[in-house]
Order: sequence, then C-alpha cells, then structure tokens
Amino acid sequence: MPEVMEPMIHEDQLPGHESKLEPKPDWKPRFKGSDRLRGKVALVTGADSGIGRAVAALFAREGADIAILYLCEHDDAGKTKEIVENEGRKAITIAGDIGDKTFCEAAVKQAVDRLGRLDILVNNAGEQHPDKGIRVNGVAPGPIWTPLNPFGGQPPEDVARFGKDTPMGRPGQPNEVAPSFLFLACEDSSYMTGQVLHPDRGDTTSR
Repeated sequence: MPEVMEPMIHEDQLPGHESKLEPKPDWKPRFKGSDRLRGKVALVTGADSGIGRAVAALFAREGADIAILYLCEHDDAGKTKEIVENEGRKAITIAGDIGDKTFCEAAVKQAVDRLGRLDILVNNAGEQHPDKGIRVNGVAPGPIWTPLNPFGGQPPEDVARFGKDTPMGRPGQPNEVAPSFLFLACEDSSYMTGQVLHPDRGDTTSR
C-alpha cells in the first residue's frame, strides 16, 4: 500500500490514470541494463505514469532503487512499484502534493529513511492545462557579467577569461539581456509562446 501523506488533493482530474488510457504508452526500457546506476537511490516525481514511469523502469534496470512520488493515482503507482521490483530493485510509493514544501521535505526524509540514501532527484511531475490566453516564453542568456560570477559562480582562475571563448569574444552585459524580457512582455511578441530567446552572442549556434 502507498504511504499517503495528508492532505490528498486531485486537481482538475490531472494528471489522470494511465491504467484507463488506450492505447497504453510504451514505458519498457529498450535495452539490457549495464549497472550504470548500481547501488544508487533515485526519487522520481510523477513516477506513477508516463515519462516518470519510464524513467523509474529504466533507472531500476540500471541498478537503482526508486522512491515513486505521485499525486493520488494509487493504481498507477502500484504498477510502477511492481515494474521496479520486477527488475530486482526496491521501490516505495509516496503520495502527496509536491506543491507543498512540507510534503516534499517529509518525502525526501522518508526516501532516505527507507532506502538508505538519496543520490538522484528527477523533477518530472508536471501539469498541462488548455489555451486561457496565457503565453509562456523564456530567456536563456549566455555568460553575462553579473556579481554571480566573480563571487562564486566561476572558479577564481576563470573569471579573467569569462565569456571570451564565445564567438563575440566577451561576456554579455545585463542591459543586453533586458530587452529580450521586454520583447516577450509586450505586444510585439503577441504571436509567440513556448519559445526561448538566447542572448548569448551566438554561443548556442556555434556548438
């Protein structure tokens, strides 16, 4: 039986039950394991179904024990636990809302207490809701000269050449990144969603 942490919620029928889905998604690992995760423990959120189940199955085949975190789809979580155990690994199921900080802390503690350690965290759980006029875009800058870098973001010996290995040969400045946020925030980007802007001096395209 799953270890249930109250309060339990089920919002908007999400993420749904894989046990009721037809055709069934293919979660089975494609190849034999080679002990790449031997002796490790992984905590996988949303591991009851979909991508999370496939990750749990693959990690188990590679030698990891699995803590299966999920919302409240107990039948799916039980199936994933069975899959992991059929690979010869240990599995525990923990039900609850990962949007609750207290639950997350308790779940991590339970994983460590019951499986002995925690080496890998896979933040897989997610939600998908239909088109409500909300656009989601992102900005992924390259090396930008901010206090983050000289005060611990870079090894001291690398600070002097920070950003010089990019096509433009220098780090970017914050005011070269800010316009990307302005563009995405205003009507100029009204037909864009699910996009990521890269103010990185060509670093992305040069690789």
